[in-house]
Amino acid sequence: MPATRDRLIVALDLPTAKEARELVLSLGDAAGFYKIGLELFMGGEYFSLMEWLRARGKKIFVDLKFFDVPATVARAVARLNGRGVEFVTVHGNDAMMRAAARRARDTKTNRRPPQTVTANHHILLRALRCQPTERAPAWIMRQAGRYLPEYRALRRRAGDFLTLCKTPELAVEATLQPLRRFPLDAAIIFSDILTIPDAMGLGLRMEEGEGPRFAKPLRSDAGIRALRAPDPERGLRYVLDAVQLARRELNGSVPLIGFAGSPWTLAVYMVEGAGGGEFARSLKFAREQPQSMHRLLRLLAKSVAEYLNAQIAHGAEVVMLFDTWGGLLGGDYEKFSLDHIAAVINSLDRTVPVIVFAKDAGAHLESIAACGCDAIGVDAGTCLAGARRRVGGRIALQGNLAPEILLRNNAAELESAVRAILDSHPAPGHIFNLGHGILPATNPEMVQKMLDAVRCHPTLA
Repeated sequence: MPATRDRLIVALDLPTAKEARELVLSLGDAAGFYKIGLELFMGGEYFSLMEWLRARGKKIFVDLKFFDVPATVARAVARLNGRGVEFVTVHGNDAMMRAAARRARDTKTNRRPPQTVTANHHILLRALRCQPTERAPAWIMRQAGRYLPEYRALRRRAGDFLTLCKTPELAVEATLQPLRRFPLDAAIIFSDILTIPDAMGLGLRMEEGEGPRFAKPLRSDAGIRALRAPDPERGLRYVLDAVQLARRELNGSVPLIGFAGSPWTLAVYMVEGAGGGEFARSLKFAREQPQSMHRLLRLLAKSVAEYLNAQIAHGAEVVMLFDTWGGLLGGDYEKFSLDHIAAVINSLDRTVPVIVFAKDAGAHLESIAACGCDAIGVDAGTCLAGARRRVGGRIALQGNLAPEILLRNNAAELESAVRAILDSHPAPGHIFNLGHGILPATNPEMVQKMLDAVRCHPTLA
C-alpha cells in the first residue's frame, strides 16, 4: 500500500513525545507522513521527535500557521533547514512569504533580519541593538554562583558541580535563583564552557578547590585528528533541555542568554589538561605546531557554532562567547583566536544578538568590533569611554565594574564607581555588567546596592 502510505498525513496532536512514538509504532508502515502538533512544539520535544521519525524512514510535514511575525517565521524556517522536512506551509501576507522564502534559500549568510520586527522589546535586546533605552540594562557574569547561599545549598543537594550542570531541573533552578533575589535584566543558563570538550570524550572532572581537569588531554596531532564534533542533540542534550525549561519558566520576563567558550579558550584547557598556571604548554603548541593547533581550532569553531545554534533553537534569545584566555596570545590574538570566533559567528542563526567577551584583549577592540558580533564585553582593565571612542556607535558595549570593588563592602565607594561607569557611557548601546565574573566572597547585599545604583542613574539618551 505505498500509494496510500504516501498520501496519508498523520497529525501528531498529542501532549507528549511518548504518546506520539507509541502511535507511530502502532501504525507501522501504514503511514509515512507525519505532522508534529503545536503541543509537542511548545513543549520542547519537536526536534528530538523529528530525529526519531527520520531514523524510521518517515517523512515530516511542518505547518507554521501559529507564527504571525515575519522574523519568527524566518527563524523557524532556518531552524528546520537540514532536518529532513519534506515541506513547510506558511500562512499570512506577502511579508511572511518573503521572509520564509529568503531563509529557505539562504540560511548560512550573515545578513540580519529586519531590526524593526521582534517578538520581544526587552530593554536588554534594545541595548544590544544600540537602540534608546530608559536606563542601562544590567546583569552579572556568573550571577548564579557561590556568593549566593541558596546556590551553595543547591550545590550540596546536587553532590557535585557536574551533576548540577548535567541535571536540567537543577541547572534551571540555579539559573533562576539570582532573578528571584535581584532586579536583573537577563538570565544566563547555568552551565560550563567545558561541556564541548567533555562531550568530545576528554573526560572532564571538577576537583574541589582545583578547578577543571581532563583525563585525556591533547598532546599530539594524532589526538586532535581523532576528535569529532559532538552532536548537541545527543552529547549536550542536558544543556538544551535546561535551555528549554528555563525559557518556559522565565515566561518572557527577561531574555535568556546561552553561551559557549571560544575555540581558543577551549583549546587551551584541552591541551593543558587543567586550568590555572600560565598555560605555557598551549602557547608552545600553537607556536611550534600551528597547523595542528588550527586544525583543532577549526573543529572547535564548528562545534561551538553547532552548539550555540542548538541553544538558539531551544530558546536562547542572546548568545555569548567567552574568550577567557584570548589575552594570552598578545600579537597573535587575531590569528589564533579572533579569526575562529568570526568563523563561529558567521555560522550562527543571526536572529539573536551575539556578545563576545575577550579578557585582557583590549588592544584588539577595533578588530573584535569587526568580527560580526553585536556587543563586546569589556573587561575591567579597559577604559569604557575609550572603548566607545575606538569602536564608534555601531556596536554595543557591556561592562565593566571591577568585581573586587564589591568585596570592600563600602556602599559609598561602590555607588560612586557605578556612577562613574554609567557617566562615561551616556549614549545608547551600553549593558551594565562586571569586568569579569562575580567573586565567591561577594556579599549579596552589595550586589543589590550595585543594581539599585544602576536603576537610579539618570535616563539615557
